Amino acid sequence: MKNTGDGKAMALRLRGAWEEVLKKEGLSQEVEYRIRKMNNRLTPIVDKLFLKTLKGQEIILQCVKKTKVVETELNSYGEHKDRLYYSLTDLEKTYEDFIKQSYEFHITAG
Repeated sequence: MKNTGDGKAMALRLRGAWEEVLKKEGLSQEVEYRIRKMNNRLTPIVDKLFLKTLKGQEIILQCVKKTKVVETELNSYGEHKDRLYYSLTDLEKTYEDFIKQSYEFHITAG
């Protein structure tokens, strides 16, 4: 794959997308909690070396795309549809993979 750009800028764009979702009125407490949890966990990672790797950037890009799917679900179907929760869970799994690989990278890079 080609270089996807600056990982830190991509992470900040992801954070901005999550903050926009959190501004939507009528979010259930569960949806708000799950997105806020991911957003808070992103803060200490933004300046990490893993975001400079191609793999880190690819995973962040996947998170950005999956966040757009969650936003579309919120706008199109309302947040009480099963598709929203499926999309949100898919985003969380990708994000957890990013967190895991980030920590593994830092352990091996020492």
